Amino acid sequence: MSIEPQAVLITGARAPAALEWVRLFHAAGRKVYVCDSLKRFVCRYSRFVSGSASVPSPKDDTEAFIDGLVGLIRRYRIALVVPTCEELFYVVKYRARLEAEGAAVFADQLPALLGLHDKYEFIRLVEKNGLAVPETHRITSEAELKDKAAGLSVSHKYVLKPVFSRFASKVRIIERSAGGPPIQAPDSLTPDCPWVLQRFIEGTPVCTYSIAKDGRLLAHAAYESRYRAGMGASVHFAAIEHPAVLRWVETFVAAERLNGQLAFDFIVDREGTVYPIECNPRTTSGLHLFAPEDGIAETVLGSAPENGERPLIQPPAGRSAMIGMMMGVQAARPIMPWVARVETVRAMLRSRDVLIRFRDPLPFWSQLFSLWELFHMSRRRGVSLLETSTIDLEWNGDG
Repeated sequence: MSIEPQAVLITGARAPAALEWVRLFHAAGRKVYVCDSLKRFVCRYSRFVSGSASVPSPKDDTEAFIDGLVGLIRRYRIALVVPTCEELFYVVKYRARLEAEGAAVFADQLPALLGLHDKYEFIRLVEKNGLAVPETHRITSEAELKDKAAGLSVSHKYVLKPVFSRFASKVRIIERSAGGPPIQAPDSLTPDCPWVLQRFIEGTPVCTYSIAKDGRLLAHAAYESRYRAGMGASVHFAAIEHPAVLRWVETFVAAERLNGQLAFDFIVDREGTVYPIECNPRTTSGLHLFAPEDGIAETVLGSAPENGERPLIQPPAGRSAMIGMMMGVQAARPIMPWVARVETVRAMLRSRDVLIRFRDPLPFWSQLFSLWELFHMSRRRGVSLLETSTIDLEWNGDG
């Protein structure tokens, strides 16, 4: 009989979704510790955290990062490590060192994760399992882009994006026209930094977040992605029931016998066909749709009661959450039509802020400290604030 984890270490603790894990595990009666390569991160200020630490950047100094985790595991007698952002790949790459210290890692094996994270390989994996996919090409050079573009239909739009990217920060929408100018290759397009050319699917975007064990879904949330920061990250999450998407996720997860956290982005076209766009095999904002009483933390810990076959945990349709500060920015846009502004304000009034809790108020205010640190890092590295938010822990096929 396995020993239940008594102490949990959450990495990537800058993310609001990591704070959600803090609160869920604490409500499940566990001691929670957090770490991040930022000095000021939102989870550090939660009253539900038993200890916190800054660790080296997993991307820039991987060995020191792993040494830091080993030190925390020994110090706090950690039994379960829960990666939340893309530091996941560095954690899993060195999981043998962590497991040798007695800490389990809540994630699938590295080969499975890499196949899901790579936007081209993910589509090929889906196609292998007989599921519908959008037309998708892997591009490694300007010449290859011109060759593929010459054969594209002029009646469809296409999307050009890096194989490894996040927040849709570099996505280009391409509209072909007969006799139109050639598609310009991105400066960063190289054999070492491939891009994906993918047909743009018209339809309704649906996002999901799930937890699986040995190919079986234990928890699942589908939600609308109506309000976004630019073209990328959602800032409002409203749970919906979508049987076709649920069947898709169940089918794919079972076929690949996947484990851990899985998040998918879909487009459902007018005919009801579910098209996968990409997968994030880690914590995403869908976690905000679960409440402590749903028992999702107990499921991860393996401490949920075994009363026959466990029912799939799903949040009720209509439950909603938001990143309040970003929704406020949406509502304040000067060019927004009045009707859209009213709808945005109504959505805000119906939703809970993912950072605000009456019994845990400091994380909401601490996001200002985090933004200030990220702003200085952005200036120093010469990239956008959005890119800076993950630049020191992202995985771009490294090694």
